[in-house]
Amino acid sequence: MSLMKGQGESPSLDDLPLSTLEYDTTWLLECQTMYETDKTTEMLNRNAKQQAKTCNAVDTAGTEEKREV
Repeated sequence: MSLMKGQGESPSLDDLPLSTLEYDTTWLLECQTMYETDKTTEMLNRNAKQQAKTCNAVDTAGTEEKREV
């Protein structure tokens, strides 16, 4: 009796070497970390742009007030 599975069947997790599972888990964690880092960077950039717009609006308003006085 052979322990090998038929060609059409996919291996179960029990059949995979532990090192493969550890590698896959590590890779998934790295992917998730990169994704979260990208999202955080995107959010920080968006906040910085909004802050710059607010500062520019305040500077412009301050300049206009000074001109009126």
